[in-house]
Amino acid sequence: IAPDMVGASAYDAFMLIADAIKRAKGLDKKAIRKALAETKDYDGLTGVIKGCTPEREVIKNVQVQVVKNGEFRHFGVVTDPEVITP
Repeated sequence: IAPDMVGASAYDAFMLIADAIKRAKGLDKKAIRKALAETKDYDGLTGVIKGCTPEREVIKNVQVQVVKNGEFRHFGVVTDPEVITP
């Protein structure tokens, strides 16, 4: 199966949690939650995760794709903070 944005997003989510566990220095739920909330400028496969909102939604540039000849293709990136912040 060819890699796609869904797979890359899942990989980023897994690695973000792994990074938070490492920074929390263990598996304490509160420490992991705190580490996730403190995440800033995490460089993932799908781009830089700038941080999280108080509702725990990630803030990151939005990758826009189009379907051309039955294939997903990169179209552009939305970087406006008013658009990318949930």
